[in-house]
Amino acid sequence: MRILHLFSNTKLTGPAEPAINLCASLKKIGYRVMFACCTSSKTGSKSVLATAAERGLEPITRFRLNKHLNIKDNMYDLRRMPSFLKEARTTIVHAHMDNDHLVGGRSARKAGQKTVVVRSSYSGEGMKPSFRTRYLLRKLTDGLLVASESAKLSIIEQFNFPEERIWVVGGAVDTDRFNGADGSPSVRSRFGLCEEDFVFGVVARIQPHRRFNVILEAISRVSGRDPAVRLLIAGRGTHMREVAVEPVRRMRLENFVKFAGYQVGQDYVDTLACLDALIYLMPGTDGTCRAVREAMAMGKPIIAARRGMLPEIVDHGRNGLIIEDSPDALAEAIRYLVRNRDVARSMSAQSFKKASEKFRLDRQAREVARIYEEVLKMGRMTG
Repeated sequence: MRILHLFSNTKLTGPAEPAINLCASLKKIGYRVMFACCTSSKTGSKSVLATAAERGLEPITRFRLNKHLNIKDNMYDLRRMPSFLKEARTTIVHAHMDNDHLVGGRSARKAGQKTVVVRSSYSGEGMKPSFRTRYLLRKLTDGLLVASESAKLSIIEQFNFPEERIWVVGGAVDTDRFNGADGSPSVRSRFGLCEEDFVFGVVARIQPHRRFNVILEAISRVSGRDPAVRLLIAGRGTHMREVAVEPVRRMRLENFVKFAGYQVGQDYVDTLACLDALIYLMPGTDGTCRAVREAMAMGKPIIAARRGMLPEIVDHGRNGLIIEDSPDALAEAIRYLVRNRDVARSMSAQSFKKASEKFRLDRQAREVARIYEEVLKMGRMTG
């Protein structure tokens, strides 16, 4: 089995890291994996190209793989990729984005061999209906991996996609890196937090749609009666001032809300470690909600909105709380954890247990490899 993964983006955002992690894990357990990505711009240390190389993938750079539909770049790739697939004796083309799906799918069909096309969709709510999506699914997809049961049902219903060719593959994280370690007092002090504070965290790009208004209003409602409550916001964004900084000042929450900024590497792990719980109300560009899974691997209870695939990740009352997306509901959940520390500790242990059992990279890689075998047995989808 020879697998070519395609990723048509340069930025290490959204599904980039999950795609790279999957490739590296497949390679680690013995599969022949090739990884091709866009190289037209952004070649810094946090690019897809650099990160893939760090994980030992030796990225293929002979294709342009534009993120967006681009006739010139797509034709360039379509002239070269079919012959590459033949020479490399590629068995499976695995696409991760719409445009690399188009290029890879067309190339696999033009190669004149039995190469099958597998697509990963990272949205927890399914794929948006469009002419392009319908064409990709009906003509250029032999197997589809989705992030949630709700996404699977949505795609089957909207696109009449064959149920036997779609699989739910849950997100995975590096559980060796996110290993449940406790945060040291020195990390908390870096953000102006005390050891006795009960710290709720938000890990998200600071944008209006990420529900910061709901979160800050909830903190405002509990801060008077529960003075140990703190909120640590880890992230950045072009709308940071109007979405978060100014509302914190206006609501006089400077003592209760701290900004950690954008954290990477070990600093990001340390930031998660110093939290007591994570608040997550709205999935971002990576619909698999990777930040939730990473926090659970660190043994953190999760307060999550009843939205998208979040109820499939967080088990209400066991490793977190699923709530309605409102300031009242969030404030009540915050008070509950702060005033029931034994429950919070039990949820912490259950979060760590679930992540250790369900979110491991090697487990995901073996599951995907099994799916590859099934797709190869079924062969190309006709019609």
